[in-house]
Amino acid sequence: MPRPCVPIRPKIYRELGLRLAEANSLDMLGRVTFATAQYAQAAFRQVGDRQAQAEALAALGALALDTVGLAEARAYYDQALHLAREVRSPIDGAHALVGTARCAQRAGDRPAALAAAEQALAGYERSGAAETARTREYCAILRSLPSDTPVRSDASLGKLP
Repeated sequence: MPRPCVPIRPKIYRELGLRLAEANSLDMLGRVTFATAQYAQAAFRQVGDRQAQAEALAALGALALDTVGLAEARAYYDQALHLAREVRSPIDGAHALVGTARCAQRAGDRPAALAAAEQALAGYERSGAAETARTREYCAILRSLPSDTPVRSDASLGKLP
């Protein structure tokens, strides 16, 4: 019987009421996920697959945004955007721009978040990507806020692209 892809140990710890064990298990899974993504990005760089490298960098940005910090996330998204533009991949560029928007939003810079989100929306629209509708909603939410209103959490904006 194949092993499940979803880690079950944290769930078991939670069911048993072992919160510290659950927390340690989740922490380790996060570290393994981040290390695996870093390894994948390096492997794509070594074999010269720049588009896959851009995708991996955007994934690292998303992981970093939720784990190691804003500055690291922004650096990954900037690298992903640079590569996406080099290989002329508008969808990968749009993914990186949404990440850049989320970084700006979490930093409290709503105008920068809106500018990046609008660029991402344009890329998605040109490509006919499935993310277009959610990104359009994200832009509308950001536009509806006064420019001096800091938005520091994704939860306050609902589901993001």
